[in-house]
Amino acid sequence: MKHKECWPINHPASIDDGKIILSQGKDDILDRYALVQIDKEVMTDALRVELIGVKETAFKFSGLCIREKLRNVTGV
Repeated sequence: MKHKECWPINHPASIDDGKIILSQGKDDILDRYALVQIDKEVMTDALRVELIGVKETAFKFSGLCIREKLRNVTGV
């Protein structure tokens, strides 16, 4: 499966195996998604599944998420 990302100036798109999987205006994407850091003390399995591209450091997890999903979480 090949995954390519095309990022024109105002309308990014993500294409996976010839199918468009994301195509929204830049401002819509910035409004919907956030890059977050979550302290290890508050990380749960439920939170982890909401993150895209999770990276772990000694003290935190980071990843991309839909803003609404983590709005009321402390430690983010």
